[in-house]
Amino acid sequence: MFRDRADRQGRIAAPHARPNVARQYRHARRHFQPGIPATEPTVRRRRLRGIVRCHSRRRAACGVSTISRTTPMLWMGHHAAMRSNAQTTAEFNPYRVMTVAEEWAHEREDMGSKSKFWYTDDDGLRWLFKTPRPETGEHWAEKIAAEIAAGLNIAHARVELAQFERQRGSATESFTRDRPRSLYHGNQLLARVFNGYDPEKTFQNSNHTLENIWLALDKFFRRKSNREKEVFAEYLVLDSLIGNTDRHHENWALLSRRVANRWRWFVAPSYDHASSLGRELSDEVRHRWIADKRIGCYSESKKARGGIYWSEEDRKAPSPLELVRRAHDCYPSLFAKALKKLEKLCDDTRRNIVNRIPEDWMTPSSRMFAIELMRYNMNELRKLGS
Repeated sequence: MFRDRADRQGRIAAPHARPNVARQYRHARRHFQPGIPATEPTVRRRRLRGIVRCHSRRRAACGVSTISRTTPMLWMGHHAAMRSNAQTTAEFNPYRVMTVAEEWAHEREDMGSKSKFWYTDDDGLRWLFKTPRPETGEHWAEKIAAEIAAGLNIAHARVELAQFERQRGSATESFTRDRPRSLYHGNQLLARVFNGYDPEKTFQNSNHTLENIWLALDKFFRRKSNREKEVFAEYLVLDSLIGNTDRHHENWALLSRRVANRWRWFVAPSYDHASSLGRELSDEVRHRWIADKRIGCYSESKKARGGIYWSEEDRKAPSPLELVRRAHDCYPSLFAKALKKLEKLCDDTRRNIVNRIPEDWMTPSSRMFAIELMRYNMNELRKLGS
């Protein structure tokens, strides 16, 4: 009833509505021309004051403070308000966008759920171009995650924003290019170590536990593989910081190459971080999470469950953040170095990384959500390192 009455009065009472007050202001100014009767400016000023008063009442009805500096101003001057909390990309050097030529493409990649293909650029570098799923920010999430990993000095695949024809996406550089290397994904490794492990069951595979991953590393490195486990722990800390929920058994791997007549194993760099930073949310939903100050609820929610289980008896995997909490309690020495690296990444650095995404690639609300999500996760992780 309230909504109907508000609609009849020319207002929108729903919290998710975003009236463009700035556009109304410009419209009122545009209709005032010099030389019209003297009473018109008075009418115009009253109209503008009415717009602002109506907006203030609407914000108050929605429970949004008009003076709080911590609550984003999601309605009045929507884009400008978001940029006041997350600085505009004009203040930074935006990331470059690679243009992928049609003649470079040569091999389709079938692994995974997104459309992708391999190509070789004019410098002879091999890249994987990935198209984001509709209505998601998987391309910018992939880029931000790579830059966060670089800031933490965590081994990762190089990622650039890219465009193929009219399609925006991301390009990931191959990390097997320098010398002949063989890549073995986690599902292949676990199937070789554990009888009955199903390498085809990518999701909801309760045998994909952290303990089983540790055992597989011990098996392939033929010694107490603490260094390799520390590297993997860094990947888990990265996942928990950016909210990456897609660390299934095809999204981690080992590399092998022949050295002095024998094969040596290495933990492959971390890759495929597109399922992070709330990339799947609509702006409307992001508004609600931010306005209600419930970013932590999103990070800890059922929708934030990861790809690594804690126990084979569990029905669901924990969130990346909860997985690190439990793992740190059981293996504090393996996570000590990874948590120590978080000191390198202050709030301003994370904000700058997000804001270097070109302005027309990422909405203001998605920037704010990514920044606030990492702020919450960082604070939780610091509790473990203290």
